Amino acid sequence: MMHKIVSCVLFLTVAALAQNHLEIIYPENDQQIAAVDSTFIFGNTNPKAKLLINGEEIKVHKDGGFLAFLPVDRGAFKFNIISDLESDICATTVNIQIGPIKDDSEKYVRHSSITPAGRTVLLTDGAFEFSLKAKTAGQVYCSFIDGVWRPMYPGLRPESVEYYETSAGDADFITFAVKLQVNDIIDSSRVYYLYEEDYFDSNGVYLCSEFEIDSTDFYIVRTDDYPSRVLRLTGRPHIIRTAPGKGYKLVNQPAGVKFIYAGESQDCYRVKLTDDITGYVRKSDARLEPLGTAIPKGEVSRIAVDDFPKYVQISMKIEDQLPYEIHTDGSLMTVDIYGLNSDTDWIRFNGSQDYIKSLWWTQPQDGVYRLNIHWYDNHFWGYNCFYEGKGFVLRLKKRLYQKRFFRSPVEGLKIVIDPGHSHDAGAKGPTGLKEKDANLWIAHELRQILMSKGAEVLMTRMGHEHLEVYDRVDIATKWDADLLISIHNNAVPDGVNPFVHNGSSVYYYFDQARPLAEAIHKHLLKATKLPDHGLYYGNLALCRVTDCPAVLVECAFMMIPEQEAMLKTDKFQRKCAKAIYKGICDYLRE
Repeated sequence: MMHKIVSCVLFLTVAALAQNHLEIIYPENDQQIAAVDSTFIFGNTNPKAKLLINGEEIKVHKDGGFLAFLPVDRGAFKFNIISDLESDICATTVNIQIGPIKDDSEKYVRHSSITPAGRTVLLTDGAFEFSLKAKTAGQVYCSFIDGVWRPMYPGLRPESVEYYETSAGDADFITFAVKLQVNDIIDSSRVYYLYEEDYFDSNGVYLCSEFEIDSTDFYIVRTDDYPSRVLRLTGRPHIIRTAPGKGYKLVNQPAGVKFIYAGESQDCYRVKLTDDITGYVRKSDARLEPLGTAIPKGEVSRIAVDDFPKYVQISMKIEDQLPYEIHTDGSLMTVDIYGLNSDTDWIRFNGSQDYIKSLWWTQPQDGVYRLNIHWYDNHFWGYNCFYEGKGFVLRLKKRLYQKRFFRSPVEGLKIVIDPGHSHDAGAKGPTGLKEKDANLWIAHELRQILMSKGAEVLMTRMGHEHLEVYDRVDIATKWDADLLISIHNNAVPDGVNPFVHNGSSVYYYFDQARPLAEAIHKHLLKATKLPDHGLYYGNLALCRVTDCPAVLVECAFMMIPEQEAMLKTDKFQRKCAKAIYKGICDYLRE
């Protein structure tokens, strides 16, 4: 009994001490992370303490922060942390799960990998693909209520990051898939999967494992192509994807744009752009129009090009609100409008000749009208597309900067600064510094510099106001900003070594923003002297602003103790702000 009391007292003492000078920021207790071989753990303790994690001594920064990247085993895993401050010992354990929790029912097939899921509507044309992940040693089949088992075929190589523990050891999984013509699929049918594996037991006897899976959360409904249905986008501008949850095909499609309905999955509508080009839009972003709604299409006979003080406007009457796709390459822009055919007789230039070097149309295929615009400048400053009734309008922003002797190039410009995050803290540093605070401090420094040089500055947040990502985009576009700078600080995902992958980086999306990103990136590396974490084409909402050059800046890494410590100082915050300002000036002087 006395032994139990002493143990209890000792446990309470250690727990209390752990709260005094040892704090684990990441990972949290009982957290599940990806199936990786190594991962990081960070937090803080007394700077003079000796720190051991799973028996390995870890360096503690003079501010108390620490970061370790250590090997882990899949399944239930423990980090045992001991902080020894001159024999004042704090100890704690962090329990984590590496990879998915072992499930005997998934020894052969990963049920969660079965795609598609939910109700799926198919038209009578084209093909449809079914896939799942299963043990490489087996064979997989799919069937409908007709009872015919159709073989599914494995990919070219195992997906080595997917492991499940079996009695024979670690068994890697691979994707099996089959593409079927819609006419081969039974209407209003559930999908069933069969797994078979042949093997010999320890006595050399041939055996076969076989079991069937009922995909009870998924069924298929076939529907006729006629009468055709129409979808209309609702709300703010939306994205058309190449497949559900996959890459972007069309961006910034405004509300009111119409598509031909081509089926649906659980969360997305499939839409037809032309007879051989399709895409997907989230169901929450669109609505089905009533039966009998006219199929979206149009013709264009004339184009007007007008000059305005800040932009050149290209407008045409096309009868309907059709989807479009825009590409820029330096001074060349192509605009593809789907569902539109040409009857173009003339293009009228109304005083815009100083900006438009050449403009011509082509019809690369039926239902795709292409407008080619060659700009006199080296690149477009920005552009905006919208519909006015039955008119399609494209505004091309003119370069704003003119040579100004003895004055800053930002004078008179409207610049939006977006301090990333707010209601969500973003990344966290070892001593608990929140990214939203570091972002805000740098943003205020940049704001002061820009205002002192004559720029008009609008902050998306001055404190910790609640703002969604697209609210920030709206602020910039409605204010008609000339530049947008989003400020962040970085972290890496589980399994990535932060001692190797860290430093300063800058992101852009549209071609017109790349020179700005390059200029800021160069000055940021020079000022911070941190490793070069890269210049990125980044598919980020704050970079997908077309109206003006927009970039996202990652100044430093929150999780690196030395970089977190620098981010707390006014000196480093000003360094980052000055580097961003110098990059803006270089861009404007091009």
